[in-house]
Amino acid sequence: MIVPVCRCAGNFEIFGRGRDPELESRHLAGYFLAVPAALFGFFKVVYEVGTNRKQRADERRWRQANAAKELLDDIHTDELAKNAIHMLDWVDGVAACTIQGQSEVIGYPDVLTALAMNRREG
Repeated sequence: MIVPVCRCAGNFEIFGRGRDPELESRHLAGYFLAVPAALFGFFKVVYEVGTNRKQRADERRWRQANAAKELLDDIHTDELAKNAIHMLDWVDGVAACTIQGQSEVIGYPDVLTALAMNRREG
C-alpha cells in the first residue's frame, strides 16, 4: 500500500517563529490580490443577476405587447368583431352594418337595448 507523504520545508506559522519572509510576503500578496478579486466577482454576479432580471421583464413586456397587437389585429379583421367595435365606439346617429350578407341600419339606442338584454341573460 502506497501512503502519500508530505514533505514540508518547515513549520511556517503566520505569527510564530520559523517564518520565511519571502513566503510570508507571497502569502500576503496573495491575500491582497484574492480578496479584491473575490469582492469584484461577488459584485459582478449581483450586477449580472439584476441585469438579467430587467432583461427578462423587458422581454415579457414585449411579448405581452405583441400578443395584444395580434389580438387587436384579429378583432379588426373579423367582420362580426369589426361591427361590434364600431357599435361600441359611436354614440350618435345611425350606422349601416352588414351582418351575414344583410345590411342593417342600427342606432345607438338599439345598441344600448341589445347590451341591456345581454346583461340580463348573462
